[in-house]
Amino acid sequence: MTSEARDLYGKSKAPATAANGVEQASAARLRGELARAMPERRFTVAFYDGGELACTLPGGPTLSVRSPAAIAHMLRAPGQLGLARAYIAGLLDVDDLDAVIAIMDDFKAPRMQPAQMARLGAAALAGTSFPVDRAMTAAALGFDRPAANSLDAVSDR
Repeated sequence: MTSEARDLYGKSKAPATAANGVEQASAARLRGELARAMPERRFTVAFYDGGELACTLPGGPTLSVRSPAAIAHMLRAPGQLGLARAYIAGLLDVDDLDAVIAIMDDFKAPRMQPAQMARLGAAALAGTSFPVDRAMTAAALGFDRPAANSLDAVSDR
């Protein structure tokens, strides 16, 4: 019997994995948008689908994003506050907390155009780290099929 590492709140510290193609597409969009928004990164970002956005400067810590909601926290409050919210909620894990704190001491959020911020927000909104069977959920709710576009299911245009 193996024991799984757990955080203070009893949540598993094992890396989250993507359950479906929607999550994988969401994580891929997030990686692309983050790479454009932050071409120089003092940290690596490991995503819930197993993908990674590498550190561009040597020796940085790894931020393990367990859910798109972690990115949403960091977009709403760039810097220490957003990072802390995601970490405390169990949506983000770090391999070296001291290194992350040192980076955050002099971190300046990148300037982003409104369109770039909207793309990052949409990418963060369009996925979940829960193992959702979209077809089964749609059938259980009496729908003909899942929404083709995940944003159509969660927003109003």
